[in-house]
Amino acid sequence: MAEAECNNLPKRIARMEEHVANLEAQVDEAKQSAKQYLATVEKTQDLIREHDKKQQYVDQLQQGHRKSIDDIIEKAAFKGERLAQELRKIKKRSKVYRAQSRRHGVPSGEN
Repeated sequence: MAEAECNNLPKRIARMEEHVANLEAQVDEAKQSAKQYLATVEKTQDLIREHDKKQQYVDQLQQGHRKSIDDIIEKAAFKGERLAQELRKIKKRSKVYRAQSRRHGVPSGEN
């Protein structure tokens, strides 16, 4: 029996070597796959960073536009208030002129 095992030993060694070679091939494939995965992850991270930079730029532009719009609204409100004050002054003067005209006998339509 030991002799039969000795005769089968070269076949068993050959099968083991073939199995080891298959495992080594699988390890190489796994390493290659891992490298491709890491490259994909790095590309994805680069794209995310690029997108974040672009989004930050867009946010800054929007903030600038909002500030510009707020400034325009503030200036318009200030001008509107000044115009309202001028209009009130004109109305007061108009009342005064009408009152003076009535006192002096000038008809209101002839002013």
